Amino acid sequence: MAENIRKKIAIIGLGRVGSSLARLLVENGIEFIGGFSSTVESSVKAIKKIQAGRVLSIEELKDADAVFVCVQDRNIEKIAKKISFQDFAFENMTFIHCSGSYGLDVLSPISEKGGEIAVFHPLFPFIDFEFSLANIRGAYVGVEGPEWLYSLAKRLGLVPFSLPKNRGKYHLGAVLSSGLLLSLLSYPEEIAKELGIPVEAYLKLAENAIKGAMNFSIMDSITGPWKRGDDEVIKKHLENCSDPILYSRLLRRIREVLRENKH
Repeated sequence: MAENIRKKIAIIGLGRVGSSLARLLVENGIEFIGGFSSTVESSVKAIKKIQAGRVLSIEELKDADAVFVCVQDRNIEKIAKKISFQDFAFENMTFIHCSGSYGLDVLSPISEKGGEIAVFHPLFPFIDFEFSLANIRGAYVGVEGPEWLYSLAKRLGLVPFSLPKNRGKYHLGAVLSSGLLLSLLSYPEEIAKELGIPVEAYLKLAENAIKGAMNFSIMDSITGPWKRGDDEVIKKHLENCSDPILYSRLLRRIREVLRENKH
């Protein structure tokens, strides 16, 4: 049975991440009291979409037990400094940022005032509000902070794990698994358009390759001419590739992986 989490939660930054998180809180019985974004107009629009809470001023954050900071990475420290100037009972509040590339230190202006600080980084592509709510359950979330945050993650249907100290390398792994992976898929998209075949055919292949990696391992799920030693096929690829240098680098990488993991 999920732990009963009695927290009043506010959110700074009601964009794609913040608004999705707010609605997820509401749908799972957690009290979302409100929040704000960069403008009143965007704040009102977000609250209407979330269907809960109200637009708050920075002073009204004092009514929350926990405040999630869901702003762009470069703005987290600025927000932390603004918060630190407020007349809050900091010792009774937790402030949580949702960046994967920063540690606790970016919230140090708040901790210096006695506030508890934490990190809650969902490994999920917040592409769209409705898409996020429909697909986020089962996603992993990196956590650094009090035990109740781990319980909250489970309550929201997420899988929590403790964040490593090296955030630069951790976040590199995240973008290689999402944005940069999709940039590679833009190549088969170009090929599909050129040949007049459905791009979904290639995307489904990618989806099933990832399913294979999750069910077995990345190594065991690698298929293709590099595994069969079919150099003639690779030669044809290079003749038709719009970026043969990138292909050659990826080929070198996959051969290294196969060689290092040879049974």
